[in-house]
Amino acid sequence: MPVRYPRYSYGQIQAEAAAFLRKHHASSTIPVPIEEIVEFQLGIDIVPFPGLHKAYDTDGFTTSDLSAIYVEEYVYMNVQTRYRFTLAHELGHVALHADFYDGLQRDTEPRPVVKTHMSLVYCQGMTGAITLGAPA
Repeated sequence: MPVRYPRYSYGQIQAEAAAFLRKHHASSTIPVPIEEIVEFQLGIDIVPFPGLHKAYDTDGFTTSDLSAIYVEEYVYMNVQTRYRFTLAHELGHVALHADFYDGLQRDTEPRPVVKTHMSLVYCQGMTGAITLGAPA
């Protein structure tokens, strides 16, 4: 059975990102402290994963219980802009698809969830809005 996500317009994604930022970064300063929001405000662990890109062809993923975001260790250690982008992208999945994650079987093995093309498109839009600061 295919995965079905709600459809979002670009305006809806912008509104979700703006609401997220109002709640988690009201000062609206740039750069958005995405790492601090993930770890300290949302209580999501950030876990460096050596060889993640080679094994799964991705720089990051969120666990099915939403407790951790795994990030390619090389990106975590050496590519700060991509690291921040990856965290924001994964937060897009958490914010836009929490209901989908609720329906997943909990898995203790860290591995990416298969995501649809539209899920990725929606989260890319939210990523830009979060990292650049969405208009209020």
